[in-house]
Amino acid sequence: LLAATSRHQSRSAAWEEEMLDPATVRAISVHLEDPDPDHCAHAIGLLEEARPQLAIPALARALRKSGPNTRALLLAGLEDVLDKTVTAPVQDAEAASDLEAMLTDPSQLEALDRSRLVQCLGRLAPAMAGSPILADALRADVPSVRLAAAAALGSEDLDERLRLAARSSDPGERAIARRELRAALLCDPDDPAWPHRLELLVSMLERSDERRAAAEALSDVAQRHSDRLVPVTERVFARRDDPDRDTRAAILRFTGHAQCVDQTGYLVDHLTSRDRVLAAAARDGVVALGAGITDVLLKEASHGRRSKRDAILPLLRDLHVDHDELWELYERELAGIRKLIVQHHVLRQSPGLELVVQRIDERIDEGLHTALLLLASLRDRDEFEDLAESLPGTPSGRRRATLVEVLEEIATAREKHDLLPLLEEDPERRFRRAAHSLGAPPPTDEDAIRQLLKSSDELSRALVAGCLRTLDDPVWRDLAPPTELEDHAGVLSPTEIALQLKGLPMFDGLTTRQLMDLAQVVTEVTHPADVTVVEEGGLNESMFLIVDGKVAVRKQGRRVADLGPNDFFGEMSVLERARPSADVVTTEATRLLCLQRADLFRLMEEFPTIPIIMCQTLSRRMRELLEERTAPA
Repeated sequence: LLAATSRHQSRSAAWEEEMLDPATVRAISVHLEDPDPDHCAHAIGLLEEARPQLAIPALARALRKSGPNTRALLLAGLEDVLDKTVTAPVQDAEAASDLEAMLTDPSQLEALDRSRLVQCLGRLAPAMAGSPILADALRADVPSVRLAAAAALGSEDLDERLRLAARSSDPGERAIARRELRAALLCDPDDPAWPHRLELLVSMLERSDERRAAAEALSDVAQRHSDRLVPVTERVFARRDDPDRDTRAAILRFTGHAQCVDQTGYLVDHLTSRDRVLAAAARDGVVALGAGITDVLLKEASHGRRSKRDAILPLLRDLHVDHDELWELYERELAGIRKLIVQHHVLRQSPGLELVVQRIDERIDEGLHTALLLLASLRDRDEFEDLAESLPGTPSGRRRATLVEVLEEIATAREKHDLLPLLEEDPERRFRRAAHSLGAPPPTDEDAIRQLLKSSDELSRALVAGCLRTLDDPVWRDLAPPTELEDHAGVLSPTEIALQLKGLPMFDGLTTRQLMDLAQVVTEVTHPADVTVVEEGGLNESMFLIVDGKVAVRKQGRRVADLGPNDFFGEMSVLERARPSADVVTTEATRLLCLQRADLFRLMEEFPTIPIIMCQTLSRRMRELLEERTAPA
């Protein structure tokens, strides 16, 4: 059931009837009476997906029989279902009777529960003018109960009551007012009181304890009446950096449903949030904006970071972007990949440009990934999207051969003509076919560098510039643009630090972007001779890489090793928090790169692929070491 649900992005009423028919609802309803709150909560979660006509009587019946462990859960579930029916009310006499039975003896109920039940009763059986239950509630000592009864009876002074309740110090009264304001705003935008009610709901954003619920209510109103929200958008946006995650998510959805096209960038930036709730809310907002933001999305898909492109491209299918525009973007992506293949061939043997060549390799894979996602949109076939996801880590061998086989099966003749040469395993043949398709002679290595320095990829530009400054050839160095580090002689640039880090076994599997991110948290330190950098048995949470100079490793005063440039120490302190097993002392002036354990782990949390790649690299190194030891002499 869960797998089926995840596949149905937009479920129809027919689908719901099939999956949650009356017999299924009856079977699930049995668990609503389970005294175990967890079991009851799971049953409520399933019933909330059923048609309200089926869910409401089941929830009301279970609520009447409920005990103290599950009453709050069932009441919240009933409220959620009723909130979905505001614009198409479900009147159910049997469910209303169950609620009336609970309200017969108010002394058995908490004040807030009583007011919520009265509000639910008003939704299920409107205009119950002669109801003694509501008449008693209208005279109750509790303000929230009186307000709920006034709303259920349609009192003439309801708006004045709502105004006072929205500013009340009683959270229960504010909760009832908020739900009534939401219902009124969803139902009748032509009511003269509509603007006043909207102002009241927006004013509830000012209270931190009401902000999330008010923002969610405003998001629902925007979804139904987007054209009426313009006067309040700025006040809602003022809360978009709220510390509460759910409040921010509600404002993301509001942004899209209120058709705030000028905030497209704000939504797109959140598509790649590591928080799934925020990413889903941003996606909902982008889809709500519609095809009118196609140009912005296509631009970001052409030049944005890989993660953002990956998030945008599947959305193009939901937005029904113009076929010709998508095809143009696809062709442009293919041309860019061919250009990168040629640049890779020209520069791959150039000493000192290894990071640049690695970045070109990564961009070729990124381009292929984008091209396949665009094909998924153009052809409306999920298989291309699956291929795109399988592409990373498929440089050669059986996996790439399998990818080619699948393409042979599902691609048209034109698509195969375009894509298969880009997946060619022989680098020479791939280069020749790419150059032929471009219809221009390959650039010289200097021209290739100049092209990369003008690239739209910021990381490529930074790597090229950084690598050029490390080369001895003055012709190459002169190609590098000026940098602020030129006034700091001897200070390593981030690219130089990345090159140093790539020489470490545990880091040589990282991508160029990960290496550069890592380089940002590495610090450079210099020590004169006879300085103890690490003390045996002491506290150390840093790993060190020697750039220049030498150190001696001493265990219990006995010298056991000498380390020099490109050697490293302290890695076990970083990975295992183990106390150092030896002293490390400089024997001459030594320059070190220092990586703090806290910085590395913070980066790992931000980019989970880093520890995965580190583990893969260390595992490979261990396997190679074991193979060397067990190999016959």
